[in-house]
Amino acid sequence: MANWLRAYQFSAGQAGAAGFAITQLHINFSVEKADVSSPNTAKISLWNLNPEHKAALEEKDCIVTLNAGYEGNTPMVLTGTVTNVVTEDDGADQKTTIDVLDGRKELRDSYVTFEYLQTTDSKLILQDAAGQMGLPVTFSQGATFKPLESYSYVGLAKNVFDKVCASNGLTWSIQNGVIHITKANEPISTIAHLISPQTGLIGSPKKLTQSEKNSGNAEDNSSKNKAQAGWEIRYFLNAAIGVNDLVQLESKVANGIFRVESVKLEGDNMSGDWLCTAQIVEAAS
Repeated sequence: MANWLRAYQFSAGQAGAAGFAITQLHINFSVEKADVSSPNTAKISLWNLNPEHKAALEEKDCIVTLNAGYEGNTPMVLTGTVTNVVTEDDGADQKTTIDVLDGRKELRDSYVTFEYLQTTDSKLILQDAAGQMGLPVTFSQGATFKPLESYSYVGLAKNVFDKVCASNGLTWSIQNGVIHITKANEPISTIAHLISPQTGLIGSPKKLTQSEKNSGNAEDNSSKNKAQAGWEIRYFLNAAIGVNDLVQLESKVANGIFRVESVKLEGDNMSGDWLCTAQIVEAAS
């Protein structure tokens, strides 16, 4: 695909501040996302940043957002907190490499306080924790929640999600600053993105065998570990397709509706293709 069709915007600054945006410099990015509670990661390199922009990136808890795609369609690739910045010579140029974690500041700094003295829907506790973290939360349609007779806690919000989700047989993750809470192998969205040779599929899907997630001992929302049909697919960059989204795969070797379990997005605006490599599994019916 011709380089001139590509477009991106890299924005950075402190939360609530104007910050700065870049659209024309040489950029290279690699972003890895998965349906796990540990943060999604990104490594972004930019060439020949000015001193003010480099200084802004080095400030504590700088927030960056990367949108990328093609002219007129640049969905969000990642938003998160800068964890490390390194600038080094690259021939006659200077390359600045930025490490980013999705939700890092909220996971590190969010302490919550609860005291529910009466029986409480555990979904309410999760919504309360997300609110105290300052993050939106969304649930898959089939997620169900057990009542808790009483619940008191003071500490890191992450521990609330670990404990309450495990007790309900659910998984949780942060995707572009939004908390996803899902029943095992169930998508967040019910709208499927078509992936076919005509829409950007590259080559043939590769057969995978994965172990179905089973978070906790609850029987309501998770089944016992078992082999699960899955595929690894490669397609031209489409950041609108995220973890826990549905895809409709059409190819010579595999067809059907699948859930995105993990995805790697990578590209360089000066060379090579902009690509996604995703692992997809059969969606819960």
